[in-house]
Amino acid sequence: MSPQRSGDGCEIGLCTKKWRLSINIKPTQNRVLIKKDPVEEEIGGIFVSSGIKKNQGTVVAVGPGRVINGILVPNLLNVDDVVLLPEYGGVDIKRDGVDYVIMYDSDVSASLEAED
Repeated sequence: MSPQRSGDGCEIGLCTKKWRLSINIKPTQNRVLIKKDPVEEEIGGIFVSSGIKKNQGTVVAVGPGRVINGILVPNLLNVDDVVLLPEYGGVDIKRDGVDYVIMYDSDVSASLEAED
């Protein structure tokens, strides 16, 4: 597979800016793949999508965990968990018009739970 170029002219894997993948994304070790949630604003009674909420997303894939002293420690997060993201960190990925971030599970700020 030849390298695909992103919109900023750098080859995938060789730059730190947002890039686009043409392959499936599978996190390794204790990393998680998070889909950033879109933001909707009400303007004059109409809900308008204004982009991506910087600090919230949904976990869509998790790695197997990490090995510490020969013991596999599973990830702290699960698929479908809604999480708060730090302002900086992780690797931003844009695929099929959807924004994702891949980061260590320990870098996620918090997991949100629905109230009963």
